Amino acid sequence: MDGCTSTTLVELASALGSAVVRGALCGLAVRGGLHTVSYLVSLLPRKRGARGGPTPAERLIESLRYAAFFGTFGGVYVGADELIAMLLGRKKTRAWRSIVAGALAGPSILWTGRGSDHTSLAMYAFLRGLVLLVRCGNLPGAPTWRRRLLAPTRVPQGDVALMCLAVAQLGYSWMVTPQTLPRSYVRFLNKHGGKPEYMYAAVREMIRLQRQGQGSPPRTLRALRGTPHEAFCGSVPCSFLHRGKSCPRANLEFFPEAFLRALPVYLPVYIVPALFVHRQRLLDPLMGVQIWRRLVLGMLRSSAFLATFCTLGWVGVCGVHQTAGKTNDLLFMLACAFGGLSLLVEKKSRRMDLAMYCLSRAMESGLLNLKLIDSPLVRHLPRRLDVLLFSIGSAAILHCYSDHFGERRHVIRGPYLSVFDFILGNTGFKTAAVRHTPSTHDMLVKIGDSQPVRMVRTLSSSAIRRIRSNPRVIDGDADPAARDAAPSPCTPRRGGGASPKTVRFEEAALDG
Repeated sequence: MDGCTSTTLVELASALGSAVVRGALCGLAVRGGLHTVSYLVSLLPRKRGARGGPTPAERLIESLRYAAFFGTFGGVYVGADELIAMLLGRKKTRAWRSIVAGALAGPSILWTGRGSDHTSLAMYAFLRGLVLLVRCGNLPGAPTWRRRLLAPTRVPQGDVALMCLAVAQLGYSWMVTPQTLPRSYVRFLNKHGGKPEYMYAAVREMIRLQRQGQGSPPRTLRALRGTPHEAFCGSVPCSFLHRGKSCPRANLEFFPEAFLRALPVYLPVYIVPALFVHRQRLLDPLMGVQIWRRLVLGMLRSSAFLATFCTLGWVGVCGVHQTAGKTNDLLFMLACAFGGLSLLVEKKSRRMDLAMYCLSRAMESGLLNLKLIDSPLVRHLPRRLDVLLFSIGSAAILHCYSDHFGERRHVIRGPYLSVFDFILGNTGFKTAAVRHTPSTHDMLVKIGDSQPVRMVRTLSSSAIRRIRSNPRVIDGDADPAARDAAPSPCTPRRGGGASPKTVRFEEAALDG
């Protein structure tokens, strides 16, 4: 047990309940929001014969499953973290406590469905955890031997290299074994590839004939029968991919069309979150202009990325196959790798996220390709590999997030850190006073003391001015001395107008 007082069961229950509720709300919002958008899109007129999506009941059930998944994850982690701290001491377990708690929370992914396999999500969590561990190892305060060992990870444009590697595998799976990718992902690639589906089938047939040793001499293709290109008889697909045009001209004309196809993809990606996050500030005469400017520039940049991705992919197909004079699966894989260079168009802060997403998809499809050929490499893998990978990834991520009193948590960038703080309620890292139930009262006190707080951005500027000008708003007490009186570090902060649920869990070094 720690020093002067231990975390009571009431405090533990309060923290655990907060994590469960916040996690469930987060999961319901994320998955439910996606299903809501996809359902509204499904109501739009579609081509005849197009498949319908899940029913509203199926969408609701899956949204509730994800709410249970996120809620269980948060609850198990907070419960295990606090229980280990109670039994073994916070200071003694600060280096590994979150590894164990995160690993125990990993199997909560089973809530997503007994028959569902989320290898892609698990791969992403695993890779994300690996990246965070590498960032921790590259910190200035890390041991010299570790920094030397990780020197290759500091190579400039390493994220672009990962993207090229991932896109090579994804391109192969898309063209040769599309059954190893989700149907929605294949439809996405087919649409933004900008070609009729019979052309994709024709390239696939050319690759299959080459693999079977029937590609030479060239023959007519069954996939092109009944099309304007049925007389095609060649070794490279350029003749029917852009008939009557040279490769450079065809690819230059392809880019504007690809850009227009990409705009509707990123419009809701940027606009919908802004409506929730910024709300009234979008109409502010001063801040609104800046916010809209960032939104438009971000949307244009991301659309240019997707358009460049598709254009460079076809540039690679033309260049590689024209140079080799034939078409096969390895050449097509090499050609698709050129699309990874499009990552240079995106913001540096988004590059690694995109590379990790594509790499997780690529690793999943790669495993499925090995299963198709019954490779001995995958015969003895665990049946629920996704649970194992997700547990390892969760342990690594939460180790970087919370262990060592959170001194390395800054390696988690972007909105991920805010999501973890919201679900797990972890604040107070700088003072080694980590707690799992955030207090609005403490946040307001910090605002009144003019201390920088990340959570301030959820308040309007006028609200912050009112809080700073009126001590009564902060503490509910007109006496400034009452506000300045510092409570004992071992005493839960319940006074000053704070809710009884705003209990402090001290992460201070109380072991001595």
